[in-house]
Amino acid sequence: MSDLKTLKELFGERIYKIPDYQRGYIWDDQQLSDFWEDLLNINDTPYHYMGVLSLKENNNNEFEIIDGQQRLTTCIILLQSIIEFAEKNNFTRNNNKIIFSEYERDSIENITSKYLYENNIVTHKRHYKFQYICDRESSLYFNHIILNEPNAPELQKTLYTNKLENAKLFFEKKLNNLYNKENESEIKEVYSQLVNKLKFNEFIIEKDFDTNVAFESMNNRGKKLSTLELLKNRLLFLTTIISDNKNDINETKAAIVEAWAEIYKQLGKNRNYNKELLDDDFLKTHWIFYWGYSRQKGNDFAEFLLKKKFVRKNIYDSVKENKQIVESDYTEIDDDEIFNNDTNSNNLTLSVINHYVKSLEGSVCYWVDSFSPKTASRYRDKQDIVELLDKFNRINAGTHFRPLITVALQKYEECNLTKDLLIKLLQTIERFVFIVFALSHFRRNSYDAKFYNYSKDLYHGYNNVTVEKIIEDMNNILEHDCLASDGTIKADFMEYIQKEFENSDGYYTWDKIRYFLYEYEMSLTEDKIRNPRVTPEILLKDKDKTIEHVYPQTDIDDYWVKRFGNLCEEQKQYYKNAIGNLLLLSQPINSALQNDSFDEKKKTKLSEDGKTTLRTGYNEGSYSEQEVAKEPEWNSQTIINRSKKLIEFMENHWNIKFNTYCKERLINPILALHPIED
Repeated sequence: MSDLKTLKELFGERIYKIPDYQRGYIWDDQQLSDFWEDLLNINDTPYHYMGVLSLKENNNNEFEIIDGQQRLTTCIILLQSIIEFAEKNNFTRNNNKIIFSEYERDSIENITSKYLYENNIVTHKRHYKFQYICDRESSLYFNHIILNEPNAPELQKTLYTNKLENAKLFFEKKLNNLYNKENESEIKEVYSQLVNKLKFNEFIIEKDFDTNVAFESMNNRGKKLSTLELLKNRLLFLTTIISDNKNDINETKAAIVEAWAEIYKQLGKNRNYNKELLDDDFLKTHWIFYWGYSRQKGNDFAEFLLKKKFVRKNIYDSVKENKQIVESDYTEIDDDEIFNNDTNSNNLTLSVINHYVKSLEGSVCYWVDSFSPKTASRYRDKQDIVELLDKFNRINAGTHFRPLITVALQKYEECNLTKDLLIKLLQTIERFVFIVFALSHFRRNSYDAKFYNYSKDLYHGYNNVTVEKIIEDMNNILEHDCLASDGTIKADFMEYIQKEFENSDGYYTWDKIRYFLYEYEMSLTEDKIRNPRVTPEILLKDKDKTIEHVYPQTDIDDYWVKRFGNLCEEQKQYYKNAIGNLLLLSQPINSALQNDSFDEKKKTKLSEDGKTTLRTGYNEGSYSEQEVAKEPEWNSQTIINRSKKLIEFMENHWNIKFNTYCKERLINPILALHPIED
């Protein structure tokens, strides 16, 4: 049945639960702002339409939220924020109660028991009106942090808990701003609008109806359903019509629900670098190594899954057994290749769906591990693997090699790949990416199809593809496309750097400068892992505050005038942006402090009262800073000497070499102003 209902009408005796196969809370500031503006601008209109709230009715007045949990969760967070704000600011009381309307039943106590929770007078435990079914982190966080249940256990932050916390902070700020401009009556008006004028189109699925058939539409407010969510709904729907065997159907539906619960659990884990992992990025990666890569433009993975593969016309049954197979546009997929019966044909059976769902569930943890290996328990005693995966993320080559690495990690865990071979693969990938993209500056999509197809072949065991073969092919590409006949790097990098000097800021605008300087920093200490002076998080900071020009861009200090004042402006810029003049700092600093003399830069600078550190000096900074601090002074020759050291480190670290002509100009780009004869 369908009906328009306010929040006040939806709550009361009911209990709402969020199924564990749904993604957690993901609204950010944009969706929250839209919601808040909609709420404030209702004014004298009868109501504001909130879209469909789709519910599955269970026993004992319990309802499972199929569609609408993001909107309903937001309403509950705002309600709690209003209650806390009123108590904190000591709103006017009637009979010792804070009342939000002329009705006594709108007291804080009644609002809490109606929308949030009731306290059991015997057990003193809360019975929540709105809760997560199984997601431990989100459930505990929502109860203890959002709704302030006491005695919170140690809580693991995840992407979803961060979003919950952000929503509460958002509303706290909005309520405070509104209160400062107006008064408590405006806050009470927000409450009234919230519970009386936001209307949901309630759709309750009858108990005898197949409740696993979800919906592929949402309200125009909120986040659009992802392909992963649409796919779950599609698979559940197809499962209901694909067979007459109820036991088989129920088993497959249970497998789908379990798989999506695992996927959302993995995607919601806390990430290194505070990176949000998108469900469709995972789905696309899996599509590449499971089905095969397509060169088609646009959302080809979504087109394939929702419009070509998992569609009603492909359902296989005895009547359609002899039907002519419609040829796929995805030429990379050979219809003669069959794994697990008919998985790779156009026919859809329960075995096809089960095999695919099992693969999704089994692969997601390795995909997640590739982003945040430090948090993966399986690599706790394998720091060499962790460091190489971190390098892969820092160098930013995920589009090419993420599918291959995901497959390799899974093969390693299944004991189908040795640790030594996995490490060799990761090392080869890092070197390949650095030479091809950082030095040779090939197009971003160069070789992507090749390595996408390798990931599929390795996953399924096609074409006798092995990790050894993939490593050999990468090395062959480097020798053929990036190296001259004498084994030296072709002139591309020298020419690129020269153009950067002519057009902008030389090495400073090289897209891999921070990656390179970080690698150099890590090379200066043997104890890279346990005693780092620079953490990877620094690479996410503002480049202007984390990469230092030792000889500063603003060189008005007498120290710099004496050493560089005889040079023209063009020559000065070459020295300022030479690789030997760039330094990765251990912590961000104010740009004004970067203009000091060399002697002052070595020292830690304190505030006038001596209590606050304005800048850590080179003497106490990163290992690179400490190395620079050993120099007695900083002049043009010092810069050239350090440039030589860094270029030679590049050669040794990535097992490459530059010819003499290129190397001289990489070390001292100012030579290009007056070219020398070979």
